[in-house]
Amino acid sequence: MSGELLFSLDNLQSGLTPAGPVPQAETGFLGLKELLWLEERGYKVGIPVASGSVGSVYRAIEKDTGMAVAIKAIKTKGMAAEDRLRLRREIQILRGIVHEHIVEYVTALETSTHVFIITELLKEDLFERTSRVPLNEDEALDMARMVLKALRICHHKGVAHRDVKLENIMLSSKNGFHVKLVDFGGAKVDLTNGVFDPVKQDPKDGFGTNFYLPPEVVQNKEYVPCLADTWSLGVVMYSAMTGHFPFFGDSTEDAHEMIKHSHPRFEEFQWSTVSNETKKFIQLLLAKDYEERPSASEALRLLDELEAHRKSTSILAGEPANRRKKTIFVSFFGRKSQKLPLGG
Repeated sequence: MSGELLFSLDNLQSGLTPAGPVPQAETGFLGLKELLWLEERGYKVGIPVASGSVGSVYRAIEKDTGMAVAIKAIKTKGMAAEDRLRLRREIQILRGIVHEHIVEYVTALETSTHVFIITELLKEDLFERTSRVPLNEDEALDMARMVLKALRICHHKGVAHRDVKLENIMLSSKNGFHVKLVDFGGAKVDLTNGVFDPVKQDPKDGFGTNFYLPPEVVQNKEYVPCLADTWSLGVVMYSAMTGHFPFFGDSTEDAHEMIKHSHPRFEEFQWSTVSNETKKFIQLLLAKDYEERPSASEALRLLDELEAHRKSTSILAGEPANRRKKTIFVSFFGRKSQKLPLGG
């Protein structure tokens, strides 16, 4: 029966058992039949604003309210069982986690061939924004704080995003600089043990995007899902401020070698006006050993210290160095390698 999708947390992790081999889903835009079906249910569909391997995203108007929405249309006919599970998982996460820095869910509709996830309409993603003009230090720190707040609530609800990247952080149409985390299709949900403990990688489990993967994932070792997210945010910060990845190469293998063995460089001219504390914060997010990497909660506390230090440094800039106060943030980065509390 077509209509609104209803899923429970219980069946999220159980998966679906296919009757036999299932072919890959086809690509393509919506036909007239689907467009009319959506209009009958109150949505006037406009032009597509993005397209992917199994569907497209359309701008639409909710006719009863006049509200602009985004409709993510996914073709489910012929979709593999693992992809169906990811789709159900994404809808349940969006329904279950309401936060100012996570895209706002409206509803989900289903036909025999498609699922339509309807959310608020956002302005553009961070990749588009930074392709024009990189983020300055204040914008990068604001963005990081917003994403970390979204990750913190996700992690404490047993959800790791696992694909934090420029394209999955979107600017809203609100006044000022306001970002939201989108696309939970690759998320890991663990309602029993949470996402703060090391887990083994599942070869069948799609994970992230190459340039954003942490070293432990590239090396096929155990990883901590919540700390994979904070690593990826470090890549986002670096890339958004410079216009290029901290780890790259002519091939995937070259990029993975850099991820495993290289460290981010801060000698370029873009970094000349960036504070040492912000550089150190990015370095901490990009710690090769996940035990030295902060959780979202810990990173937010460090951001508080960073901001306090920047303000005090600005206020005291004209005073003799021996009269300037050191903050906890500065002393934290003065310490040697340590294991950080993950669930704080």
